[in-house]
Parts: sequence; structure tokens; C-alpha cells
Amino acid sequence: MIIPNKQAGDILTHEEINQPFWVKSAIYDGVNDRIIITIGPGRADWGNGNLTEKLSDSTFYITSPNTETTYYVFIKNDSTFIYSTSEIPGEGEIRLASIAVGNTKDALTIHDLRGMLSVGVQMTPSEILEAVKTVDGAGSGLDADLLDGKEVGHASGDIPISDGTLCSNLNADQLHGKTDADFALASHNHDSTYIKLSGGNPTGTIDCDAISTARLVVPVGTDQWAT
Repeated sequence: MIIPNKQAGDILTHEEINQPFWVKSAIYDGVNDRIIITIGPGRADWGNGNLTEKLSDSTFYITSPNTETTYYVFIKNDSTFIYSTSEIPGEGEIRLASIAVGNTKDALTIHDLRGMLSVGVQMTPSEILEAVKTVDGAGSGLDADLLDGKEVGHASGDIPISDGTLCSNLNADQLHGKTDADFALASHNHDSTYIKLSGGNPTGTIDCDAISTARLVVPVGTDQWAT
């Protein structure tokens, strides 16, 4: 339906007021592989003086449609029309209709959704997950209680936090790029090789027969050593 000689601010007819942005038709164009959608005129008040006004029919397209798929048609607050396979409107969008494609691309069914409030739409868990993925990422503000079933913290089994607090039972594959083979165990010593000092005095037995060119250093006073 074309409304001639209409300008912004003109009074719309009773039909135009009661059927704003009515999806009037959806026809498959096989030559260009697209669905041609015709939407009737109407007005939408988005608040803050933002008014969408269409005084004649609008046409837009669903390109390369898939069979056995439902597409949802929306009007945006910038006066454009868009479509999506998700029925959830984004910010500044109003859902107008769904167009279901059957087992052939020309088998089209239109359902008017203008009178259905999308706020109460029931979403399946998989639909919620897909919706979250569209806003996930840096700066999204998403705050998960668990990650892969584990909590963030300092206790054994937690995902460690780098905040200066000791994290229990950490098991690192490398430390500063070195493996465990590069480090000595805490129980490691050289008791069988070196003479131990006890209170500043050496204890143990020296096998003089095993000394060849080595020089033996023995204490002769508090701060003196002789060979």
C-alpha cells in the first residue's frame, strides 16, 4: 500500500494507526536468491523526541535464506529494518514479525509479532548461552562464580590469584623457565663429602692418605689459619 502525498507530521489513516509496520508480504525471488519483504507505514515513538515515521510501504530483503529456518524482522530506532535468526531484540529494536521458511525457499509463513511483548520470551539454556556470547569478552562486566567448576582463591585446588598471598600446594612444571632437574631437593646435602663445622670447630675424620696435593687448613687462633 502506497500512501501518496504524505509528509512528516501528516495525520495517518485509521488503518495506518492500527497496523503500524505491518509485514504485508514475503515473496521469494529465485533469480537473486532473496526474500522480498514489504512492510506497511507507521510511526514509532522511542522516547526523548526520537520518532520513527514511515509514510509509505518499505521494502527490504533477506539474502541467501536457508530452508527450515525462521527469520525475525525488527525495526530499529534509526528507522532501518533488520532481520535475525534470534527472536530477541537488541537495544533500540522492536520485533515486528517472523518469517518461517519451509522445505523449499518459496514456502514462506508470516507470523505477526507486534502484539507480543518480547520481555516475557522464554529462552532455552542454549539460546541464553548464544545471547551471552554476543556480549562476552573484555569489558563485558561478566563475573562468573566458578571457572570449569573451580573457585578462585589461595587454597589447594583453587585457581590461584596473583595478589601476594601464598597459594597452597602449587605444582608448577617450570620455575623461571627451569625444570625440577635444575634445582636441589631440600633434603640434599654433602655430609659424606665435606667436614662439618660444629660451633665453629670442624668435626669428623680426615683421611690423610687420600690427600695428595691438597693443602690442609687448620685453625691456630680465633682469627688465624695455618697450613
